Amino acid sequence: MGRDGAATLALALGVSLFSLGLAPLAALAVVGWRGLRAPVAARGARVLVLGVRLPPSGHPGPAFRARLARAAALWAADPATRIVILGGTRSPAPLSEAEAGRALLVAAGVPEAAIGLETRSRHTLENLRCYRADLAPDGAAVLVTSRTHLARSLAMAAGLGLPMVPCAAEPSRLAAFHPWSWPREAMLLLWYAVGSRYAALTGNRRMLARIR
Repeated sequence: MGRDGAATLALALGVSLFSLGLAPLAALAVVGWRGLRAPVAARGARVLVLGVRLPPSGHPGPAFRARLARAAALWAADPATRIVILGGTRSPAPLSEAEAGRALLVAAGVPEAAIGLETRSRHTLENLRCYRADLAPDGAAVLVTSRTHLARSLAMAAGLGLPMVPCAAEPSRLAAFHPWSWPREAMLLLWYAVGSRYAALTGNRRMLARIR
């Protein structure tokens, strides 16, 4: 975590304390509202799959497999759809998240020609920034990710000027119920929201260059 990240985290914690816990509760409500209401079907010329850190084996874990399965289902419903998997290489995995995701999709019957990769990014904000820089987005894309992850991902996409149609990876709300992931995402969403506001108010060019 860099200096800006540490300062933003301290601000987010300060906002949480000053609001007597209302700010984290509001963030949790947004995470829940976005995640639990998200559809599992959507149409678009391009489907984006956000990557998940791979284990040392290089095989996608349950959360990543759920996202890839949803993308495969969207492609099956409309074979003209192009799937783009976002995610680079992070130790100790031997290959990028995008490459591992492509292998799984091809094994599931999706043609390799229908799959695009972004292999430089290491986290959600970089996923979306690299997508914007490398793949020349044209119009809204379908964003496939875990239900708990949708609120923060959509907020970051909006901050980058990327229109997105949300689509939940998990087939049901019950399947997405992992008690600790919801409050964790709420704090990360609050961290991003506070950091964005702080950067805008102070004119911090370094921070603005990362989030815009």
